[in-house]
Amino acid sequence: MKIPVVILVFSFLYLLIVLFSSSFPMFWDMGYVSRISNLIYENHFSSVIFSNADNGTPPLYSLYLAGVWAVLGKSLMSCHLAILPFVLATVYQFYNFAKRFFSGLTIYFALALLLIEPTMATQTILAGCDIVVCFLFLCALNCIMDNKRLWLAIAMMFLPLLNSRGFSYVAALFLIDIFINRSEYSGIKKIFTGIVPYLPAFFLCLGWLFYHYRVAGWIAVSDGRETFHHVKNLTGILRNFTFILWKIVDFGRISLYLFLVFVFFKFWKVNDRAGRQLFIILLFTILPYIIFFLPLSYPVSHRYFMVTNMIAIVLFAYSIGFIKIRIVRYVISVAIVISLLAGNFIQYPERFGNGWDSSLKVIPFFNLKEQLDQYLTASHIAPADVGAEFPMNFDRHDCNPASDHFKFTDLDTKPFNYFPYIVQSNICNTFTPAEIAALNGRWQLVTELRSWPVYIKLFKNPVKAE
Repeated sequence: MKIPVVILVFSFLYLLIVLFSSSFPMFWDMGYVSRISNLIYENHFSSVIFSNADNGTPPLYSLYLAGVWAVLGKSLMSCHLAILPFVLATVYQFYNFAKRFFSGLTIYFALALLLIEPTMATQTILAGCDIVVCFLFLCALNCIMDNKRLWLAIAMMFLPLLNSRGFSYVAALFLIDIFINRSEYSGIKKIFTGIVPYLPAFFLCLGWLFYHYRVAGWIAVSDGRETFHHVKNLTGILRNFTFILWKIVDFGRISLYLFLVFVFFKFWKVNDRAGRQLFIILLFTILPYIIFFLPLSYPVSHRYFMVTNMIAIVLFAYSIGFIKIRIVRYVISVAIVISLLAGNFIQYPERFGNGWDSSLKVIPFFNLKEQLDQYLTASHIAPADVGAEFPMNFDRHDCNPASDHFKFTDLDTKPFNYFPYIVQSNICNTFTPAEIAALNGRWQLVTELRSWPVYIKLFKNPVKAE
């Protein structure tokens, strides 16, 4: 099979990006994923469930990462190389989907937009396993478009085993399948035949829940995470809906979606079948998440809508061709590119989540964190005496499997005044404005490290100091 030149070009670019970022530690949720990998590896693959690190999420990627370490050795390079095949596979599946709607230079343009899309770019440099979800979803979507039922089953069966949102992706694919292949669901017999590819994913999900219950004694919701699954009142639901819309259009994507809103009515007016199909697929990537998670206190992340943004890019690249005036077409395209690039530098007040795992503004943090660790070591300050919030409360050994153990104490375990020191950073979204004001007003600032847009402050307890 001849590999298209455009795939070779962008595969090379992504390879360079992965190699460039191979010194970046595991960050945000990947710190947790790597922690499970460490436990699996250090326990010689004897178990995948550990009581001190279990939130009910299926550990498929953690198991895969531990397997990569067994072959390549435990290192950050291994962590980043582990995600590389899925990055390249995502690019290929994106290409396969996009070429159904356009070709030539427009394919290059769509892949270039994917390359600079803030969340995809950031997850690539952070070796984020949500890229695996994107690959499997796009692969399954292409199988639906081609009505390849066996490969559809194979692509979907792993989605519920990657994270707790996997079933919502399967539900999205099911809706898309019914829409694309309506004739396959035109009778009772055909309906039963049509759902067969979804059964492996369903039974694997049930199998994991049963196995987890046998080992851990609970399903889906642990004692430490029950607040994430409380049902919201109407005000909370509306607030969640606002957050979902915000995360979708954030980081410069608002210009992309505003254009799509503009062309939405045109596609229906001119009866453009391909455009309408893309719009409905886009809608179905969001709808199941809203149905399942809108009523719950589940935190909303930009990463949850990576697939949605990929479909939006394809839709934009397709619809920009309807602008007949060339200069207008170029101006809009350049404006979208600038908007996506500038989106990496959007920063909100600290009381709002800044999506540090979804925009490139996170990059300075890693050097600052290393400087802080060196300062603490040189000052003979034990990391256990330092209180920290997520994500700075991860063990350094979990963020860098080749490193030694170096872990701050979780601030949630004890009152503030218990800690001799507290480290506070705008990377941490969970400090309240009152807590930040108390630290800056009453605690002694020991050292402050800055590299725009990130800062890290180390405070000393004035009571302990006395």
